[in-house]
Amino acid sequence: MFAAAHCDFKLDVFLRNEVVLVELVINGEARTVTDVATVADLLVQFKLEQKILVIELNRDIIERTDYEQTRLNDGDRIEIVHFVGGG
Repeated sequence: MFAAAHCDFKLDVFLRNEVVLVELVINGEARTVTDVATVADLLVQFKLEQKILVIELNRDIIERTDYEQTRLNDGDRIEIVHFVGGG
């Protein structure tokens, strides 16, 4: 039921051509992002969906398998940690 309602919401917003704004704190910086409903959406917007990451949402580590279902809300605090190779 939740997934269907979420899809209907996104479709309804798209059809009305509305922009959904979410106020987040990402890696300590206040940011306003548009059309981001889930952790997965945020990673796509930042072009990080293919990276090896650790995501912390409000001090809880989010499993990669939960990115699609983990909703973001105004005021959420997100830490994105990615690994860089090299010497």
